[in-house]
Amino acid sequence: HGGDNGAIRMVEEAVVRYKPAALWFDWASPDPDGYVSLDALYSMIRVQSPETVIVLNGVQTLYQGDWDVVCVEGWGAWGDRIWATWPFELKWPKRVPVETWRLIADPAFDSSKGIMPDWQEYLRVQLTVIGQGFVANMDHSPTIATPYRRLAESVVAQAHMAMADWASPPGIPPLYESYTNVSPGPIRDADWGYTTVSLGREALYIHMLENPFGKTGMPAEGTIALPCPKATEVRWMNRDVSIPFRQDGGQLVIPLGDVEADPIDTILKITLAAPLNDEQVAPAPDLRPIPPGNLATHKPAKLLSTDGTHSLIASGFAFARYGVDGHAWTWAQGAYEWAWMYHVDLERPYAIRRVAINFGGGWATEYKVHVSEDGFTWNTVAHAADCMGGRMEHALDGSPVRYIRVEAVKPDGPDQEGVQMAIAELEAYE
Repeated sequence: HGGDNGAIRMVEEAVVRYKPAALWFDWASPDPDGYVSLDALYSMIRVQSPETVIVLNGVQTLYQGDWDVVCVEGWGAWGDRIWATWPFELKWPKRVPVETWRLIADPAFDSSKGIMPDWQEYLRVQLTVIGQGFVANMDHSPTIATPYRRLAESVVAQAHMAMADWASPPGIPPLYESYTNVSPGPIRDADWGYTTVSLGREALYIHMLENPFGKTGMPAEGTIALPCPKATEVRWMNRDVSIPFRQDGGQLVIPLGDVEADPIDTILKITLAAPLNDEQVAPAPDLRPIPPGNLATHKPAKLLSTDGTHSLIASGFAFARYGVDGHAWTWAQGAYEWAWMYHVDLERPYAIRRVAINFGGGWATEYKVHVSEDGFTWNTVAHAADCMGGRMEHALDGSPVRYIRVEAVKPDGPDQEGVQMAIAELEAYE
């Protein structure tokens, strides 16, 4: 806060003294008061220590300065919003690791009133995010609000300690080996959970857990079979017990009769006879099926004002295309106007007989559906009130439709149920 020169001198002293491998700028977006020029700051770092990697955290605009990595944060931290906003698909010429930013709830904190931290659920969140190939960040810095005399009395600290105790069981190797210093594993479509692989590629980890993304935990059939090169050992990490397995051609078959489900994550470590190569590590794309016959998928979309007179920018990274991308966990959402309208162009007229709206992290408690063949004359084909989110379907008469709009009527201001309309997926069928 000492102006451009003061800030630059402060960072310069640190760079000259320590020659850091990396510098992390937390939310270093352009200051509205113009105190710090990030271009000048980054240029100084480049001059003093050319090898230093500049990491920009949480920045919503990616044009500022000559950074190396931007760490994009996914939001949704408390209560029923805890699974929100994955993933963000950004096409950018530099490296873009995506991380969560989940705050551990404190019942006295304004944004988590009355919510006690559920450390087991937080662990499942972290393991899910890591299994999907992202960075898991469980933060507490702004949330500690309940008074305490000793740190151990804090409900937030208790949640951290419980997670640490689970990750480091007494007398056996730590479980965190399976989800720290790992890469996404090669098996991405398993019903039971996720795989991770050690950085040396000599160990593969199986994570069997349940979550809202459809993972079911330990398979009911009592066996796991997966394509895998030769293994030398399979170990049940939760108990540090070696379990039998067999190689059946290119398949590794693991009977689970002696394995008991862990309430958080049942972990198997597969020690490989030789490290995996690039082709074996590269995960298959995790593509959710596009609803069959959905004519709206991948069609041009816009975020509009409710009167249709002007376009809106996206709220965070909730771009318009995410409402028609075929993924239920992404959504489109307009910024700076509580009520807004989602517009999709089917590119030619179809005899539409059914429209479905899947709401995302927020929903319209009241909304209208408008359709048009030419983009000038609009017909209102549905008007819903008392919507509770989720999936809503509306029947149409089969008249020619090229353009579809979903107009939020409510919420139209702060502190209303639904928060703000978010369109996870718009569907249109002949």
